[in-house]
Amino acid sequence: MPSKEVEPSLDIPTGDYTGTIEKNVISTHQGYEYHETFIKMDIKDNPILKLGVPFSITEKTSLGQMLKKFGAELKVGEPMNTDDILKIGSPVKFSVLKAKGKKGDIEFSNIQADTLMPNEEKVE
Repeated sequence: MPSKEVEPSLDIPTGDYTGTIEKNVISTHQGYEYHETFIKMDIKDNPILKLGVPFSITEKTSLGQMLKKFGAELKVGEPMNTDDILKIGSPVKFSVLKAKGKKGDIEFSNIQADTLMPNEEKVE
């Protein structure tokens, strides 16, 4: 089994942030597919947060709404490559919510899916 270096815990407070899309990944967990977007934040040490949403594209799903904010036109029955819309290196802005785990003993920071959008102010 490969080894992995222990990393420091992230302590990112609730608030609005900017960053850059680093990569998009499709993962499977307990039979469900998820679209994960990794975002390098524009703060000290450039931490990377992951935004994961179900891998379902409709007008009403989180992923569909996110793609529309990035200029996608959703047409029923047509395939869509999310990498063509959520491009690596794209500047973004988003909100983070710091929350407690189900047991209340762990705090973590989540990107709120409905807040991810292009950062027009940073486009070069």
